[in-house]
Amino acid sequence: MARRRGPGLGLVAALVAVAAAGCRERAAPVAPPAGEDLARGRGVVAELKKQLVGRLTAELASGIPGAIAVCNTEAPAIAAGLSVDGVEVGRATRKPRNPANRAAGWTAEALTRFEKMVTDGRDLAGASFSRRLPDGRTAYAEPLVVQPMCLACHGAQLAPDVTAALAERYPQDEATGYQAGDLRGLVWVELPAAP
Repeated sequence: MARRRGPGLGLVAALVAVAAAGCRERAAPVAPPAGEDLARGRGVVAELKKQLVGRLTAELASGIPGAIAVCNTEAPAIAAGLSVDGVEVGRATRKPRNPANRAAGWTAEALTRFEKMVTDGRDLAGASFSRRLPDGRTAYAEPLVVQPMCLACHGAQLAPDVTAALAERYPQDEATGYQAGDLRGLVWVELPAAP
C-alpha cells in the first residue's frame, strides 16, 4: 500500500515565507487619540450641534417648510464653516435624507457601536466614539438622538405640506419614521494629524 505524501518541504517553506512577508508589510498599530484631540473633537461637534439647533429652532417658529430649507442649505454651510485648517465636519446616518450623508467607513463603525449600545439598553447620553485613522488623523463622533422638535420632519406622521417640501428637496428621502429618543445617526469630525 502506497503512502500519500504531504506537501513537500519546499512548498511549506514557500508558504511560510509568503505569510511572513505579508506580516512585515502590515502597518504598525496606530496609537489611540490623545486627550487634547478628543477635547477638540468634542468642541467642534458641540459647535455644530449648537449652531444647527439654534437655526432650526428659530426657523421652526415661522414654519416647518422653512426648517427643511435650513437643513437643506444651512446645515451643510455650517459644517463647511467649521471645516477649516484641515478639520472636516459632517453628519452620517443609515437612513439619509441627503444621500451624501450615508454612513460609510469609520462613521459606519461608530454608528454600529451606538446601535449596539441601544440594543443593549444603554443610554446614549455622553456617548462618543474615537479612533486614530491610519493616516494619523483623529476621528471623533457623537450620536444624534431624535428630539421631539425633529418629529415634524422625521416622524412617522408628517403633514401634507411637509411631505411635499421633502419630496421637492429630497426625492430619495429615507429619513422618516422615527420616534423621539431614537438614534438618528451621528455628528462626526476628523482632525488633522499632529505635526
